[in-house]
Amino acid sequence: MQGKASNWADASVDQWLAVNKVGFRFRVWRKYKKKDRKIGTVIVNNAGLRWRRPNGKEFKLVKWEKVAELLGV
Repeated sequence: MQGKASNWADASVDQWLAVNKVGFRFRVWRKYKKKDRKIGTVIVNNAGLRWRRPNGKEFKLVKWEKVAELLGV
């Protein structure tokens, strides 16, 4: 549909990556036309994952139970 935004994340790692430390930070990018565009930051936390938009001032917390539900675990 024209005018409707769609975002998604796709990640691939060729080797095992242990994300077992608090404060592990991922920057999420997407390809928009011919430029890369940052769509947010994810930080691993004891309580879950914290998400912040690129120009956002606050993080949104997604608890581990919700993450497991979204991943179907």
